[in-house]
Amino acid sequence: MIYVYVTYHCKKGMGKAFVNALEESGLAAACRNDAGNIQYRYYFGADDPDEVVLLEKWEDSESLALHAAHPHMKDIGACKEKYVDTVEIVKLQKA
Repeated sequence: MIYVYVTYHCKKGMGKAFVNALEESGLAAACRNDAGNIQYRYYFGADDPDEVVLLEKWEDSESLALHAAHPHMKDIGACKEKYVDTVEIVKLQKA
């Protein structure tokens, strides 16, 4: 199992708009529907609403690699350009 923790540091006042854009466009749903996806959820920082954390869980590294290669990931990249300043990603693999 692969766990991915993504922290988006959004532009000032843009955290909620970022998540809304991903949900309303269907991009988040497309990721949730990728083969091997177990969990794909967004959370807001308790003390900083412009810090958005995405918790992902994947069956295996192959599923995560296929997810990363899907065309909708380019659309997510374009969305990030509009709303996000910086991104931190942590991947953990559990045997």
